Amino acid sequence: MEQKLVRAIEGKNLNGYSALLDDKVVVTEDGKEVARSKEEWLSIFGSKLGAKGVVFRIEAGYSSFGKILLIEYFNSMASWGRSTPAHCCWSYDAVSYDIGSTGKIIAIRRLQGGDKVFHQTDTRNK
Repeated sequence: MEQKLVRAIEGKNLNGYSALLDDKVVVTEDGKEVARSKEEWLSIFGSKLGAKGVVFRIEAGYSSFGKILLIEYFNSMASWGRSTPAHCCWSYDAVSYDIGSTGKIIAIRRLQGGDKVFHQTDTRNK
């Protein structure tokens, strides 16, 4: 599921993304409910995912049974006729996905991270 999700987002594959969602998926952004169905969510996110010149990248991903957490980068500069810059104009969001017993995504929680990224040193083995 994790790889299918990353491929669908980075490949801007709306049909592939849609196939991963439960019909009754619930989506929140910064704690506010924005969609209560696949159809409603795709009417919001689908236009962004499929937009010409918009680029998505997944920087990091984590998973455990029934859960996926991704750091999603989004850049729309190319939609205005510019090339996609390497270090400018990206927005960063943390997105968690809950997977139901049917193997479909039943909940999406998006947290807007902003436009600046910082790197933290891994201290788990210190």
